[in-house]
Amino acid sequence: MSSDAEAARILTAIATRNGVGRDLGVELVEGRAGYARLAFVVSDRMVGGHGICQGGYIFTLADMTGAYACLSRGTSCLTQTAHITYVSPAQRGERLEAEAIEVTRTRRSATYDVRVTVGDRLVALFRGLWRVLETPAVPSP
Repeated sequence: MSSDAEAARILTAIATRNGVGRDLGVELVEGRAGYARLAFVVSDRMVGGHGICQGGYIFTLADMTGAYACLSRGTSCLTQTAHITYVSPAQRGERLEAEAIEVTRTRRSATYDVRVTVGDRLVALFRGLWRVLETPAVPSP
């Protein structure tokens, strides 16, 4: 298990090399052991035919946030399964924040709940199960 300071270091290193996050404008807002908070602003390219944020972008933010929370413990992980419930639409220009909280963790798997919000408005609820690997989340320098 990693300390909060070590978790923040790990997540900063991961965010730096995360090309998907960079392409989407994802910001690491907060990270500590077993917890992560990420955000992005819904851009024009994220808006689908209905004029609202395409659900895949919301799913990606939630999945990435859960993965960061899992990675904060210092070991690599892969999403094994995930479920999302969309509660309200996200609009162009809104800032979405996703907060992942560790529900349970064993040597081989971890479950995280993620809430995606715009201010006080709930946009989506996500629960994911990650397979915990034996390799470090960030290779040694």
